[in-house]
Amino acid sequence: MGVTEKDEGDRPQRVVTEDVGLEVRLEGVSDLHGRVKIERGALSEGEPVFLVVGHDLLAPYSVQQYAVGCRIAATAQSDPEAAERLRQKAFDAERVAAQMIAWQASYPEKTKLPD
Repeated sequence: MGVTEKDEGDRPQRVVTEDVGLEVRLEGVSDLHGRVKIERGALSEGEPVFLVVGHDLLAPYSVQQYAVGCRIAATAQSDPEAAERLRQKAFDAERVAAQMIAWQASYPEKTKLPD
């Protein structure tokens, strides 16, 4: 994996390139304190990605809304296995949203609205 720093005007970026030839561009990120792992085949080349992080006050709400969408989509599935996969995605998203809320409560000084 290669990591390159680029300066696009006043918005620094970090570009992470996996060996599968995909790039993840995190716009407006000046310091990335973790790793973004792209599974082979998880994204198509050039496919947009939107990342929310725990210090963003709006992140838990966004993730919870994704879970709601998954649950609604599950009810429309005729295939029980597809419906179960969507319900599992909803459960996983709700768990992440709860973790974000707990993190925000533990670190209020690090929590903020998006810039």
